[in-house]
Amino acid sequence: MEERNKNGLFRSWSDLQKRLNFDKDFLNRLKSYLKISRRKPEKKKSLKFRWRGQKFSPRKSGYKTGAYPGSSWKNYQRINFFFSEHFHGGLLTEKDPGENKWNDHFVGYFTINRLSILKRLIIGNFSGETGQGLVLWGPYGLSKGADPLAPVKKHGKGILGFLYSNENSYFTGAAAEIGRGAFSLTMLVSHSPLDATLNPDGTVKSFFLSGLHRTQSEISKKNSLTETLYGGRVSGSWHFGTVGVTYWQNRYSRRISKNDPERYRFYFSGSQNYVGGIDYDLFLGRFNLFGEIAKSRSGWALIGNAVMDMGKTSIVVSYRYFDPRFQNPHSNSFGTSQINNDQDVYLGLKGKITPSTKISFYYDLFHRPWRTYYTPVPTNGNDFFVQAEQKLFPILTVVFRVRFRIKEIVKGGNTLSG
Repeated sequence: MEERNKNGLFRSWSDLQKRLNFDKDFLNRLKSYLKISRRKPEKKKSLKFRWRGQKFSPRKSGYKTGAYPGSSWKNYQRINFFFSEHFHGGLLTEKDPGENKWNDHFVGYFTINRLSILKRLIIGNFSGETGQGLVLWGPYGLSKGADPLAPVKKHGKGILGFLYSNENSYFTGAAAEIGRGAFSLTMLVSHSPLDATLNPDGTVKSFFLSGLHRTQSEISKKNSLTETLYGGRVSGSWHFGTVGVTYWQNRYSRRISKNDPERYRFYFSGSQNYVGGIDYDLFLGRFNLFGEIAKSRSGWALIGNAVMDMGKTSIVVSYRYFDPRFQNPHSNSFGTSQINNDQDVYLGLKGKITPSTKISFYYDLFHRPWRTYYTPVPTNGNDFFVQAEQKLFPILTVVFRVRFRIKEIVKGGNTLSG
């Protein structure tokens, strides 16, 4: 921090290494905990436009029968405008194949950054990333892969302008973040239209998440529901880590009512919900402890993680418990896309055996304590992965990779492993 304040921001990892005289192994360990912006300095004013078009062939039967009134072209247009380091924004439109309107999906935002105590103000469409994703997160995140450490820890960026083709995972309204010293306060308010399938009595049967509006049936589901949401976050950052509290509360314009009480026993029903939680990210010697605990209207969710730095090797242990009753449409956490009905223990390792040999490993043991939509009983499973990487010559590296995934399935009334 002293070096950065005295001589300016670090421009790259190599710049950080030279200025602080770190060796390469120590620098590689730091990369799991630090970020260096690689964005090139913007001009004082700029306008960027991107267009992408795709035509799908052969055409589906819906075009021949007239069910799809629009063309088979998929169009995507995005504009980013930059006035200065304090003012910028963007617009995005998209049309899926078969849709009639060129701007069937339209989002945009305007941002004010770093003016006195105002860190960020966003007007328009935005998303939020806080903690480890149990209370508030956008639609995207890392899944398990060759790096067993990277997907475990989320690095929230707070409130962000939304310019993506996902048509169901953003807010519409305004959000602001202010801060002074170690503390920051974020506030947000949103009134967003949503697609939904309705019951005959006008209640909501299910959310319609495909984003497709081609046929009359699909068009009738567009914007048939609205969500009004408000919330905020308070966080503090010190030399040993960060602690934050996040909360939001929402109301739907229609009541959500599930007609199958057996399959949907723990699914959300009603018109109001709330989610609040506490998250932490602490550095204690060689250990990094981070996690989050959250509560919705009906249930709890918990994720706790520990990373131990052993020099050339790092080990991560993660425990996740998501109550079947936990209900949050604005969450996204490591290990699963649906934050409920899940209990997992995860162990990962990454390091060097020799200067030319690297190894990566993880083992994930999971349990579904309640039935899912398609599986009428609780299930268990595990996921095992190992990768060895051997550098033989400066221009030749050999990689060996094995993965086994075992999950119980139901067939003919019996529970089987497969």
